[in-house]
Amino acid sequence: MTLKDKNITYEDILKQYGRLVKIEDCFRVNKTTLKMRPIYHFKPERVRAHVAICYMAFSIIRQLEYRVKLIKKISIGSIIEELNSVQSSIYVHKVTKDRYRVPGNFSNEARKIYQAIGITRTTDAHPLL
Repeated sequence: MTLKDKNITYEDILKQYGRLVKIEDCFRVNKTTLKMRPIYHFKPERVRAHVAICYMAFSIIRQLEYRVKLIKKISIGSIIEELNSVQSSIYVHKVTKDRYRVPGNFSNEARKIYQAIGITRTTDAHPLL
């Protein structure tokens, strides 16, 4: 389909526009959410590594967004905010000096995100190795 094509339908135009919206959304996520730019590296291999890491993070975010949308519609920003609010404390036994991780409070939204990606989170203390 080109501009010279006289057989362009409104549906074709809407499909093309829909793709454009998705592409612009991808650029927005890379620019704002992942802070891909500016790049402060000078060596070509570091620039490539920076872009590769951002691309992998973007792929993970899109997969996470897809899985969470199957359970509940929630934005990427909200997903990241909820996961950043998940906390654990580390306690050290006074006698044995063993270290334990104790999960903190956990919101229902974060619980749904964990459920969407197949992670179960307990409230029990776990020893750290």
